[in-house]
Formats: sequence, C-alpha cells, structure tokens
Amino acid sequence: MATVTYTFQVDWDNDGDFSGADEDISACVLDAEWEIGYARPHDRAAAPGWLALTLDNSDRRFSPAQAAGPLHGDLLPMRYLRVQATHEGATYTLFYGYLRSIEPAAGTRGARRAVFHGVDGVALLDRYPLDLALQKDRRADEIIDAIVQAVAWPPALSGYWVLGVAGHAELGATTRLGGASVYRDFETGQETFAYAGDTWFPEQTTALGAIRETCASEYGRFHFTRAGKARFIDRHWPQAAHSVAAALDDTMADLHYRQAVDPVYNEVVVRMDPREAGAAGSVLWAHQGSALRLPANSARTVRAAFVTADGRRHGAGAVITPAPGTDFTANARADGSGPDYTFASQLAVSVTPLAAGADITFRWGAVEGVGTPVLGPIYVTALQLRGTPLKAFHPEAFAASDALSIARYQRRRLDLHAPLLNTPATGRAMAHYALRLHKDPAGGVARVTLQGGPALIGHILERTLFDVVRLSESQTGLDGGDYFIIAERHHVRGGGVAHTCTWRLEPVPPFKAWLLGVSGRAELGARTHLGF
Repeated sequence: MATVTYTFQVDWDNDGDFSGADEDISACVLDAEWEIGYARPHDRAAAPGWLALTLDNSDRRFSPAQAAGPLHGDLLPMRYLRVQATHEGATYTLFYGYLRSIEPAAGTRGARRAVFHGVDGVALLDRYPLDLALQKDRRADEIIDAIVQAVAWPPALSGYWVLGVAGHAELGATTRLGGASVYRDFETGQETFAYAGDTWFPEQTTALGAIRETCASEYGRFHFTRAGKARFIDRHWPQAAHSVAAALDDTMADLHYRQAVDPVYNEVVVRMDPREAGAAGSVLWAHQGSALRLPANSARTVRAAFVTADGRRHGAGAVITPAPGTDFTANARADGSGPDYTFASQLAVSVTPLAAGADITFRWGAVEGVGTPVLGPIYVTALQLRGTPLKAFHPEAFAASDALSIARYQRRRLDLHAPLLNTPATGRAMAHYALRLHKDPAGGVARVTLQGGPALIGHILERTLFDVVRLSESQTGLDGGDYFIIAERHHVRGGGVAHTCTWRLEPVPPFKAWLLGVSGRAELGARTHLGF
C-alpha cells in the first residue's frame, strides 16, 4: 500500500500562503476530525463545516500567552487553515477554512495538549447579519454571488488582491489578481427573480439564511467545497445524468440502511410571496425628531429604514438622492431660523441604497481634505427620501397530491417556501416534482463508513460532495443503489496511522428527467419523466 502523507497548515503571518516558518504544524498533530456538507437530505444549504485538531503542546508553542514562544503574536483566530493529503503522487485538499479558536490545556504535568477549532465559509455566512442592496431581475447564482462578496471572504481567496487591505493590496508583490473562478464554482440558475433582498433585514436575516431562501426558491443547493470555494448547484443539475464515481460492494466498515415512512410526502404545497412595484417617486421615509447637527468640516450618515404606516418593514428600488429644497432643508439653527444653507455649495449629500433602507450621508465643508472649509455647524431641519416602494401581496400557494399514497400511508404534507419565486408555473412544477420524489417509500442508505485500507483510501481522498456512489451490500440486500454524497466526515488518528471517513448520503432521483436530444433521456413518458 502506498503511504498517505497528511499536511496540516495554518497561515500564521496571514500572507495568503503556507510557506512561512512554523506554518506546517503536521508534526504536532495527534488527532484530526472534520466535517463539511449538508445536515439532512434535500437541505437547500449546507450546515456550517467544522474542524478539530488535537496537538502536542509540550513546548508551549501553541499557548498564546507564552511570550517566549516561536508563534507569539501570531496565534490569532481567523487565520487560514488547510488540510491536505498526498497519495501516489497526487495531493488532495480535504479542508480549507478559518481557525476559530486556540485552546491550550493547563497543567505542566498533564497531557500538555492544545486544541484548534476551525470553521468553513458556511459558518461565516451563518454569523453575518445581511444588509444588501436590492436585487432586481437576477438569477439565483447572481444573488448568491452578491451575498458572498458582500459578507464573507471565502478561504480560496487567500493570496489574492483585496482593495485597501494591508497584505492583500500589494498587487504583484504580496498578492495576485483573482477572478470569480478563484472563490466560486456556480451553475447558472434556471429562474430569474423579480426582487430579492427587500425582506432581508440585518437584525433578522443572516447571509446563510438569505442564501437558503434563494436556493429554496430555485430548488438549488449551496455549500463550500473542500478547497474553500463557494458552490451553487441549480435545480437541473441533480436531474441530469451523472457518472458513478465509486462502486462499493460489501467493502464498507459500516452502512446504515433504513426503510421508513418518514421521508414519504404525498401532499406538497409550494408557497411564494409575490411583490409589486408601487409609484415611482413615493416618499419612503421622513426624519422624525430633532434636527440633525452637522459639525463643521465633517460627514454624518443617517440610516433610513423603510416602514409602512402600520409599522411593517418593506423594500424599495430606484431610490432618489435627496434634492435640496424638495427633500431637505438646512439652517444655521436647530429651530430652522437663521441663514439658510440648503443650497450652500459646501453642503453635499449622497445616498447608498439598501434593499429595505438606505444610508444618507451629508458632508459639510472640507472632509478628509476635499471641499471648502467652513467655520461652524449647521442643522438639517427637514429630510425625506423618495423612491419606488415594493408592495407585498398575500402569499400564493400551489399544491400537488397523490391519492394512492395518501390511502396507503395517510396524509403526509410537505410545505416548501419559495419566497423569491414570482412565476406560478414554476411553483406548480416544483410541487409536482417534489411529490414525484417523495410520494413512495424507498428504503435506502443514510450513511456509510469506510476505513482507509488499500482498497478504499483512494475513494476516501478523492470522493467529495455530490459525487455519485453505487452501493451493494449482501446482508441488507442492497443491490446497486446510487447516491449523492451530501456530507463527509473524516477522522485521522496518530498523524495518519488510521483514517475513517463517513459519508452522509441522499438517493439520486429514482426517475430520469427528460433531456432534449439525449438518447435514453428524451423519450418522454416512455423512459423519462418531465423535470423542472
């Protein structure tokens, strides 16, 4: 058996590579465990990925408070962290994320170990409150790309140029220019959504929550890959033909097979939340309360949240920059008396639209060396913001059911919320597709565990999320069932002495979706069923 070499690295100096001194910590790793992927079959977005490393800390190099340690000052969270394995001349990245915490154990007579906890990009999205500009007439992949760029720097971007960030802004010196393919691998979405973002409020919605809603509306999937790239799968991808990446026959260490009624749903209801644009130039917000004081030679930003008369938040588009005299007035005194500065050349205003609000910035006098200096403060005594409001209507629902399945297994309802969807035909098609997928019980494998021996180590290292595996097992009678890998959990012990991998699985759709012009997939009603 060819040996496997495992490499564990942390980018301590945060320069985008792992070539620095002490950045290879492999010799200190005693135990490693990590997981990426989806918590349950048919989830629209992956669960936050995690990693735990147990390290030998006998020399206290991983004790952040140890001033004499070689890594003192660099033992900080959010450093890039990477796990790789080399086997038969090929190197595989198994995890790429961020260091979340460093936990050295106390006691000079104890085990003297430290534990590193890491997370992937999904975990970052799950913690970030989203405040995004309105997305209009955009596909799911475009919306998700805007979310990822706005709130999270995927691990795969390490070493690439980022404007204004020391260590990432010296193009050609410390960094190189990265395109979209550096940080993402997206299929093209099949649906164009009229509006997105207008119901995402930062106090209520995380970036991951918004991605989950977007994927639910497309019936797509989202996760981060082993290599740290954001991955979006459109709804057509699972319905297409995919080759089998691995076939296993009685070679698993463990297999969990289950025949149950739990996955059966014979009534499917898809709900969408349509919106419509109101009148252009409507007043979206008006300042209430005391006048806004603008100190001399400074800038002040006001956050305007769009709220209906009955207190409900709403979105808006085509926000208009406040016009002097029409949308705001400015005076020398807070009560509106004194000289009028509304049309003063030293007063500038700009607006940054958000999906359900906007930031209004006033600049009075010379700010950061730009503009004409002024001597004293002024007051904005009236202020409003105009634009095109979005009106929410009552949700629309589309249902599909199967009478025979209901008679056999009782009524079992699946509710699917597609909040961005604005096409009734797609809502109906989604309901019928989900019904066909779930109306009949189908025994299957929920998870399978492999031990890294000569026959299987290649599959453990190579196979990853949404690869198709074919499983056969004599005791259960399983004969050639095809499954997508939807999660992978690894445990490497003794620096690589043993490697155990568990795949969480989801059945490949049991019917072939119709594909135009593809032999074996184009005979609608004979060999295939209508997809969506």
